[in-house]
Amino acid sequence: MCPVPGCHRTFKNHTGLGNHLHTHDHLNYSSTSQSDSDSDVALSDDEPNVEPVLHWDVDFDPNANFDASISLPPQPDDRMEAKKGHKIERQFHAKLNGRKCDSEGNVLPEGAPPPAPSPTERQGNDWRPWQDGLEFRMANLLYRKMQASAGNIDELMEILAARAQEEQPLFADHTDLYSTIDVCTDGAVPWEAFSVKYDGPWEEEKLEPWMDSEFMVYYQDLWEVLHRQLGNPDFIGEMETTPYQAISAEDGKRQYQNFISGNWAMREADKIVDVHPDTEGAMLCATITGSDKTTVSVATGQNDYYPAYLSNSCLTNNARRSHCGGVSLFMFLAIPKTTRDYQNSPEFRKFCRHIFHQSLRLFMTKPDLVRFGDGYYRRVVYSIGPYIGDYPEQVLLACIVQGWCARCTADHKDLDGPSIPRSHEHTCLVDDAMPSAADKWDAYGIISGIMPFTYYFPRADIHALIAPDILHQLIKGTYKDHLVTWIQEYLELENSKAEAARIMADIDQRIAAAPLFPALWCFPEGRGFKQWTGNDSKALMKVYLAAIAGRVPDEIVQTIAAFTEFCYLVRRDVITEDTIYQIGQALDQFHKERVIFEQLEVRDTFSLPRQHSLIHYPVLIAEFGSPNGLCSSITESKHIAAVKEPWRWSSCNQPLSETLVINEWMDKLEWAEADFRHRGMLSGPVTEGLSERFAHQADIRAIERLLALQAMAVNPDDDEDDDGGPVDGKQMGSGIRLACKHVKNLPRHPDTLGPHLKIDDFSFFLKSFIYEQNLPPINATT
Repeated sequence: MCPVPGCHRTFKNHTGLGNHLHTHDHLNYSSTSQSDSDSDVALSDDEPNVEPVLHWDVDFDPNANFDASISLPPQPDDRMEAKKGHKIERQFHAKLNGRKCDSEGNVLPEGAPPPAPSPTERQGNDWRPWQDGLEFRMANLLYRKMQASAGNIDELMEILAARAQEEQPLFADHTDLYSTIDVCTDGAVPWEAFSVKYDGPWEEEKLEPWMDSEFMVYYQDLWEVLHRQLGNPDFIGEMETTPYQAISAEDGKRQYQNFISGNWAMREADKIVDVHPDTEGAMLCATITGSDKTTVSVATGQNDYYPAYLSNSCLTNNARRSHCGGVSLFMFLAIPKTTRDYQNSPEFRKFCRHIFHQSLRLFMTKPDLVRFGDGYYRRVVYSIGPYIGDYPEQVLLACIVQGWCARCTADHKDLDGPSIPRSHEHTCLVDDAMPSAADKWDAYGIISGIMPFTYYFPRADIHALIAPDILHQLIKGTYKDHLVTWIQEYLELENSKAEAARIMADIDQRIAAAPLFPALWCFPEGRGFKQWTGNDSKALMKVYLAAIAGRVPDEIVQTIAAFTEFCYLVRRDVITEDTIYQIGQALDQFHKERVIFEQLEVRDTFSLPRQHSLIHYPVLIAEFGSPNGLCSSITESKHIAAVKEPWRWSSCNQPLSETLVINEWMDKLEWAEADFRHRGMLSGPVTEGLSERFAHQADIRAIERLLALQAMAVNPDDDEDDDGGPVDGKQMGSGIRLACKHVKNLPRHPDTLGPHLKIDDFSFFLKSFIYEQNLPPINATT
C-alpha cells in the first residue's frame, strides 16, 4: 500500500509501488499529521488545572498595537513536540480530555487495548452483503468512481457474460448492482423530511400565494452523521480530542493551526466542566456547519438547491479539506418560491428566515458515547460551533438587515467606525428598550420578531460563531469584486473609453506575458475571462501587482500590495502571534492606502460588509485557529459531488429525491471501502482470487523476456547502449523528468539559441554531438 498520507493505492509488487512514488515524488511521504491527544497526554488530576487563563481573549482594536493586545500564555509544561526544526509545547485541558473508555463508558487504564468488537460488528474477511472482494470492487468502481449509467452497466455485464460463457458476471444488470448497494447498512444514514408552512398573521385580502404552500426540508440525523465521521477509520491520527494551546519553546508565543488549538475550544470546555462537573474525562465535539445555495443548470424550472454540510471540530484542518468523509451533506433547506410581485415583501423575507432557522433547530444538546475509528469509545459533549457561509447566509443567521455586520454593531454607513460585539443579550436589551421594529431596524439593523436558532441552545451565540471566509470575503469579495473593479472604473474615469480599453489591453498582455514558473498560472487572454473561480482569483493575485505597476498611480499599487500581504498572511497553515501582529500592520496599511480611491472619486464610502470583515480576522484566528480550515471553499467544492453530479446523473424528473438516494449510496460505498481497507481486506491485488493463473502467465512472460535478452547479448551490434553495467559503491536514486510543455519565446535556430544561452560556439558543439551519435559502433575485438 502507498505510504503517502491520504493515498490508498495498492500494488501487486514493489516495482509498481516504486513507479507510483517516482511519478508522484512531489508528494510528502512522511506523515505530518498530529497524533490523537488522548488521556495518555492529557493533564492528570494531580497537575495544575488549566484555569480560564488558558482561554485568554484578544480584544481587537484597529488602532491598537497587536503584540500589546495579546497576553502571553502561562508557562507551559514539559511535554514537547518536534515540528519543523523547533519544539512546540502543548498544554492540554485538564478535565475535558477525551479519556478512552469501553463500551459501557468506563475509563480504561493507560495502555489498554481497544475493547473487543460487538458481535454485530463486521470482523475478519466478512464482505457482506458482497459475495467477495471482486464484487465490491466492481460496484465501487462502476457506481462511485466512474459513475456509470444504468445502460452502460447493463452493456458491460452482457459483454462479461458473453466473454466467460461458463461463468456468470458479477452482477446480472444495474438493478442487481443497485439492490446490493441498497441493502448495505453500515455507514448509512437514512434521509428524513418535514414540512413547514407559514402560520403567522395574515389578512384575507392580503393573502399571498406562498402563505398557503408547504415547503419540504430533507435532513439526516446529526447524531448519526457525527458518529459516522468520528468512527471513520480513515481519520486515525487526524483526530484531536482535547483542546490545547500550542506554544513555541523558543519564545513562549502561541501558535494557531487546527480548530481545537484556538481560544474558543478551551473556553467552551471550561464552560461545560463548570456547569456539568460529571463530564470530566469526556471530550468536546463542536459542530462546524455550512450552507450555500447552488445552481445546477441554467435551464428553467427547479434548478437551484440549498444544501447544508456538517463537519466536526476534532478533525485537523488538512483532514477537513481532504474531502474524505470529513465534510458530510446532511440537509437540503427549503427554498420558498413566489412570484416577482411578492419576492421583496417583508412578510415573505421574514418567512424565509423562519424556514432557515426551523431547519437548523435539529442540533443535539446532550452527551453521547461514541466509538471512534481507533476502536476506543469516548464520551462526547456536543456544542454548536462555527458556521461557514457567505455574507447573505450570515444575514439570515444573525437575523440582521442587509448591509450591517453580523458580528458587531457598527453602523451600516460607517462599518469601520466604533462598535461593540453583537450578542443575544444585546438583542434582548434592544428589544426591551426599543419596542418599535422600525427603530431597531434603523438603529442596530435588527430584524424584529425572530431570534437566531442558537438562542434556543446552551452556550451558543451565532454572532460569535460566524466563521472567517477567505474565499468570499478576501479573494472574491475584496480583491475581485472591489479592488480589481475599482481599478477598471478608475481607468474609465480618468481616460477616454478608447484609451481605457487600450490600457486594460496592455495590462492583460502583461498578465499573459508572465514567465513560466511552478505555481504560476498561464492567462493567455489576461483577466478578460467571464467565469471567475476562487482558484482563478488566487492565481491572478500572484501576477496582477506587477501587471498594473506603471499604469495606475503608485498609491493604488501600494493598496494592492498591502491587501495581497494581508491575504498571504491569513492563508498560512500555522499562524503565530507574530503573524497576527503582521496581519494587523498589513490591515492598517491597507486602510491607509485605499483612501486613494476616495480621492480619485472612484468610491464615496468603504462601508462594505465583506471588506469590513477584515478587521475581525485577528480575533477569529485566535478563536478558531487558521482560517483555511473554515473557508467556504470547503463547502462549495462539495457542491460538485453532492449536488451537481447527482443532478446530472438523475432523470431530472424528481431530481431531489434521486439526489438523496445517490448520496446515500455513495456514503455506503465510501464507508465500506474505508472499513474494508482498515481491516486489511483491500491491501492485496484485485486478482487475488486468480493469483495462480496470473502468476503462471507472468512466469511465461518472464521466460520470454529472458530469452530475448540472451539473444541481444549474443549480437555485438546491439550493444550500442551498453553503459558498462553498474559501478561499485553506494546506490543513488536518480531520475529524469522532462518538461510537460516547451518553453515559449525561445529561439529555435542554433545560431540564435547560442547567444541567448550565452554559450559560445553552440552550433559547433551541437554538430559535434550529432556527428558522434551517428558514428558506427566500435568493435571491441578490433
